[in-house]
Amino acid sequence: MGASGASRTRVAACAGVVLAAAAGLVVGVAAPAQGQVLGADDPQAIKGSFVVTLRDDASPRSAVAATAGRLTREHGGSVRAAYGHAVNGYAARMSDAQAR
Repeated sequence: MGASGASRTRVAACAGVVLAAAAGLVVGVAAPAQGQVLGADDPQAIKGSFVVTLRDDASPRSAVAATAGRLTREHGGSVRAAYGHAVNGYAARMSDAQAR
């Protein structure tokens, strides 16, 4: 392969890297995660009152109060109680939209 063939190969390789990086940027933009609300249609559910459970790998039980505060600041609502023993989570008052 001559000098011009090597140049074309380098240009093609660089273009492939740029396209792959651009595709990664487009794919990397994700919609905000939504929570799963269980029992919302139950007639005994208390409107505006939720128990939020957290995965142990997402929030250690020792940090549940801080995590609850951060999440309610980000999504709205108010923390009523934080739990770190039987359940990793917290009780909160919030709208249905804020709960999702």
